[in-house]
Amino acid sequence: MRTPAIKKSHGFTLLEILVALIIFGLMSVLAYRGLTSVLQSRDHLAQENRKWRGVSMLFARIEQDLNQLANRPVRDANNLIAAPFVAQPQVRSEQEAMLAFTRMGYPEQASALAGPVRTGYRLRGDIVEQLLWPAPDAAPRAVPAANGLLDQVVVLEFQYLDASGAWHAQWPLPNNKDVFPAALQVVLGLKSGERVVRMFALPGLQ
Repeated sequence: MRTPAIKKSHGFTLLEILVALIIFGLMSVLAYRGLTSVLQSRDHLAQENRKWRGVSMLFARIEQDLNQLANRPVRDANNLIAAPFVAQPQVRSEQEAMLAFTRMGYPEQASALAGPVRTGYRLRGDIVEQLLWPAPDAAPRAVPAANGLLDQVVVLEFQYLDASGAWHAQWPLPNNKDVFPAALQVVLGLKSGERVVRMFALPGLQ
């Protein structure tokens, strides 16, 4: 009587295991690269959103201040009368701004800021700062409080339009009785390479 043949079961060969491991490794590398690319794109998009939100907030702050312009001369830290709206391309000390002007107070403030306020803007290092003086008429050696609004800035320029349609880099103009320019142009140069230009019409308070 014949004994039935016993079938031998075979597992994976070493070659098959190596091929499977190679395929699994390739799939893991591709999946990792895809995930890394997605994460990098998300971080880049978040950085871009923060940058442009900061630019928008800066322009909104400038526009809000300009809409509250007040025709009120002030005394500066040297006890000299300064015009309501003063602009210069460069600053030489902590007390100076590239653009300084008097604006009406902040209604929500119950302090000195509720009255007329002297404010200004300048570029210090790579940061655009808003300056707030303790009072419109500065005490001797008074230093304004500086509030950083936007960083990563390499260029900040202001241009001022007079009544004849000419642009100027400073204000007031010699032999010109206009207290305020007709319009203000702001140029921002960002470290990332973008150049942003924004214009503001000023209220007629001459």
